[in-house]
Amino acid sequence: MIKKNLPILIAIVLILIVYTTTASPVMQEGNPLPIFGGMIKLSFSDEKIIKISDEPLKYISKTENASENLIQMLGNEGYTYIEQLGAGHFFKRGDEKLTIISVQYSRWYRIFNFP
Repeated sequence: MIKKNLPILIAIVLILIVYTTTASPVMQEGNPLPIFGGMIKLSFSDEKIIKISDEPLKYISKTENASENLIQMLGNEGYTYIEQLGAGHFFKRGDEKLTIISVQYSRWYRIFNFP
């Protein structure tokens, strides 16, 4: 009986080991499916920054030129770039101020969290 169930037990243990070692980075931003969808869209389209969530509002961009992509997108909406301090990107439009926080999701992608 033990010999018969040993492969199943080994498979379960391996799955648990893989999950516990990789779940934290993958789940850092909550449900990873919208993020993976954004990654696929970025890979197969000419878009440089893509909305991945409405509530809370989030965008994803490839790490290379990610800040420039954000500045260009918000510039098209009338915002003026002020500066970047750490993970915060500061913009202004008239009297309105906007702070966007960026998070490095992986080596290749950055997520921008809007207030």
